[in-house]
Amino acid sequence: MRKKIGLLWIAMLCFLPTAFAAQQAPIAVGFEDTATLISYDGDMLVELGTYDAIFALQEMSALQGDLPAQQSESGKTLYAAGKKGDNGEILYALIDDAGERLTEMEYTMLSLEGGSILFLKDGLYGALSPEGELLVEPKYTMLVSNGEGGFLATTTEYWDDEPDGVYWIDAAGNVSATGVKTMSGLEQFHQGLMPALSAENQMYGYLDAQGQWAIRPQLTSAGAFSGDYAVASLSTGYGLLDRTGNWVVTPKYEYLNYEVGGLILAQEDQKTVRVLDASTFEEKFTISGEELYCASLGERVQVYDTDRVQLYDAEGTLLNESGAFSGYAYGENGQTILYAGAWGEECVYLLDAQGKTVAGPFQSLSLLDMYEGTAYYSFMTFDTESTYSEELGENLYDWDEASVRNGVIDQEGRLVLSAEYEELYRLAENRLFARKGTREGVISLDGSWIYSRERQD
Repeated sequence: MRKKIGLLWIAMLCFLPTAFAAQQAPIAVGFEDTATLISYDGDMLVELGTYDAIFALQEMSALQGDLPAQQSESGKTLYAAGKKGDNGEILYALIDDAGERLTEMEYTMLSLEGGSILFLKDGLYGALSPEGELLVEPKYTMLVSNGEGGFLATTTEYWDDEPDGVYWIDAAGNVSATGVKTMSGLEQFHQGLMPALSAENQMYGYLDAQGQWAIRPQLTSAGAFSGDYAVASLSTGYGLLDRTGNWVVTPKYEYLNYEVGGLILAQEDQKTVRVLDASTFEEKFTISGEELYCASLGERVQVYDTDRVQLYDAEGTLLNESGAFSGYAYGENGQTILYAGAWGEECVYLLDAQGKTVAGPFQSLSLLDMYEGTAYYSFMTFDTESTYSEELGENLYDWDEASVRNGVIDQEGRLVLSAEYEELYRLAENRLFARKGTREGVISLDGSWIYSRERQD
């Protein structure tokens, strides 16, 4: 089971099921010794050596995938740019898409949330406007945007076992105590609601933008809202809540999984997986077995049993079946990636919408980019040494990192870039960071160098 869960995490982390957003914004490029900001066409906007690290500020949360970088009222995209101090700690400034600095270099953290820039300075949180103007003084132990121009905050140490009082900071900067005390700290808002653990009764509920209980604390667990619904539980089991606090799926399940745009997967026990329609909440089909564990891949379902892993479509059609230590990962345009053996083996395949093999086997394969409607996948080749594990009853592989080479195929399995890059990953649509020999920088999917430099040893 531990191996199955490990493979499941690989599947989940390979790609979030949201199409890449087209971006023509400047691109932050990081090297081992420095960083730069370049235009989409490769013009340098920030000189090498000015900063040690640069990254775009993006509204990122689970289930959202890649989103465009934040723009200020002037239409400029925002980035965090930092340099190491004598103590090795990086302090960041806010810069715009021309590389112009909007603040001093004094923040240990910058992040984008609800259209505001949250920062950490001297161990406390505050907030800036997208233009770099101070909105909230850095005096809070936790600070989250409420999505309405204001914030919720705490002033007490949240790692201890004591309750934390919640404060509401409105859009004008006025601060007021809400009277609510939590034991769980503050989380990100989704659909105007935030799960929280009440210090009054040790039960979960949901806070609104003003820090009041929108759904009173009566739950044994509460997940973040995904679209209009959230997975939550009572002592009777897991169910699905709407934003008014009503149960749309009865809380009776041992396991429940829901992601916006996908299916609802429910298990009362390990013998049966029930697949529910996310619009009507009616049962679509069931899967039976001995010791089942399930996970959603958009409109597909992967189900682990003691001796096999199966992939189903949204109507219950069995698309693919593989051995016990296999797993599936999300691919675009109806495709799926199959991991059919131990990591390091040539056992990874690209499957089409019907579950048939398009390409493979590879040692490694993951979704890289979507460009002009075509999905692109990166693959790796590397040298391995195998040792047999008596405990697991299979070969385990150690890899030689120096031997790693990366290449790219398209959704038809055609070779796009040969496996000759020591490093290759996505920066933006049709823009990849690449390292090949002594040359490193940014390339397009056809292998053309957009920006490069000689590698510094």
